[in-house]
Amino acid sequence: MDDILSCKEAYEEGYTTALRGMEFRFESIADLAEELACLFGQPSAGVNMYVTPPNSQGLACHSDDHCVFVCQLVGVKKWTVFHPKSLQLPRLYETVDNAHEADRLELDGSEHFLLRERDVLYIPRGFPHEACTVVDNDRPNETAELSLHLTLAIEVEPPFEWEGFAHVALHNWYLNLKQSYSTSYDSLCGSLNAISVNLMHVAIMLIGDSDPTFRKACLVGAISLLSDSKDWLDLNQRAIFSHLVETIDARSSFSDALRNVTQSLQENEDPLQQIRWLMHLGNEDEVIEVQKWNIPSVEEFERLILFSHEHEDETEAAFLEVKSKFCSQAVFEDVEKCYKILLEKYRKVRKQYTRGMLSLHCN
Repeated sequence: MDDILSCKEAYEEGYTTALRGMEFRFESIADLAEELACLFGQPSAGVNMYVTPPNSQGLACHSDDHCVFVCQLVGVKKWTVFHPKSLQLPRLYETVDNAHEADRLELDGSEHFLLRERDVLYIPRGFPHEACTVVDNDRPNETAELSLHLTLAIEVEPPFEWEGFAHVALHNWYLNLKQSYSTSYDSLCGSLNAISVNLMHVAIMLIGDSDPTFRKACLVGAISLLSDSKDWLDLNQRAIFSHLVETIDARSSFSDALRNVTQSLQENEDPLQQIRWLMHLGNEDEVIEVQKWNIPSVEEFERLILFSHEHEDETEAAFLEVKSKFCSQAVFEDVEKCYKILLEKYRKVRKQYTRGMLSLHCN
């Protein structure tokens, strides 16, 4: 009761109340979040609810690391969405500097939207925005009222960005390459290929740090609601994959990748930490054993890099050969199958967690 009274007092003082994790509290909202995630080919979606008093603003101008659909349920709210100064999409859990966000934005670089009941507004990640409750100009005789809205958040996790799809493609291609070799596979050649593939993973990560396409959400696992858009979506995803492969072929740099790995190891950091989710690429519930999943431990990587420095010419030649073969031999259908298995694993875990939380809250 004290908490309820505190919320009431805060509301009367103009504060916004945020209720987070609504998909864990209501079955209907959980179903909506699950369908939205499937629509965009992601493992899950989160839902928050905001109650804002009349003539008030809850949050200062800020940008998010996830995409948002604002669903206005009650009242009227005016939203201002600013144009970001950078086209680079922020990544999930990246630190976003929102300090004095509005002060750094050009006044003419914004758009205004008045949301009424049943209106929906899409705000891409990285777009600064703010909102306040206002009187509806189309109803001048009415007084300002409270606003109630839901935000449905699409959090694009690293495996389900296009960069993640590229890592899956490289990993899958290398597995097929190893299986094609005979038992007389030369150990030196094998070591050079292993080093090259891991440096290729690093090179892809470096490209993803600067190329906006690599950070976009991959929709390969998306479910099309319209039959006539299914073919278009598939063609679109294939075209993006071809663009990624061409970019990797043109921009993957042996020296940049080797320098990045060497620096990370000197700072006692794991150069491949952000792609260790690749160990979940096995079939169904399988988790690939560490010695079979081609991504070395930090200690193994240190030995490989030491070898690379001692045999730099041979390693660079192997890197260029691996890059050329991967970019010419990677097949979209093979990657798609492997990628969708990973997506279903994530969805299964998320769904189990959501159902557990619903059971806990509802009972």
